[in-house]
Amino acid sequence: MDEAWQTINYFATSVTVPSRAMTTSEINNFGMIRRFATGQTASEITISFMVTKDQRHRMFFENWINAAASDSDNTVAFYDQYVTDMSVIKWEHGANFRVTKDESESKTKGALNPSQSTAVWKIYGAFPTNISTISFDNEQLNLVQMDVQFYFERYRFDQVSRATLKAKPFKQQSIFTLDEIETKVAGSGNPDVQRFTI
Repeated sequence: MDEAWQTINYFATSVTVPSRAMTTSEINNFGMIRRFATGQTASEITISFMVTKDQRHRMFFENWINAAASDSDNTVAFYDQYVTDMSVIKWEHGANFRVTKDESESKTKGALNPSQSTAVWKIYGAFPTNISTISFDNEQLNLVQMDVQFYFERYRFDQVSRATLKAKPFKQQSIFTLDEIETKVAGSGNPDVQRFTI
């Protein structure tokens, strides 16, 4: 199952990020009703995955649910044994700087605009609660997909620094090596959010 875990990100085709709502209560001693905040609630998250012909990723989630709540001996696992933290990252093509792989090369030749994350949802204490049905038929060939619904404790939403998202003319864009990018991200104070890829 190690291979399934390492490649699961690449098989996600779409995701519905959670909503956030405030729970309220009310009091009416006399006159107008006064409402006040009591807490927060969030909707579940749904992720669609492509399924390989050997159903490896389906088996991954089947095993996860069975580990949390076994249907053979009617037992459940301890909470910390089946929850995990997840990140949903929204990628955009083209940051306002360029990256070169090697310092020895000319910094102006072959430098590429990296893709950059523009928003990150960090989801804490997530676990799958439902694996969707999959229909098979003899009609025209299509990709097989499944939806997986997750419950979670809470989430945090972060956006990337606006300074790295503003459009700049090509000639005015700074050029960095990959090592320089890693140093800047590590020193930004928010390494989980500022992510770049080529």
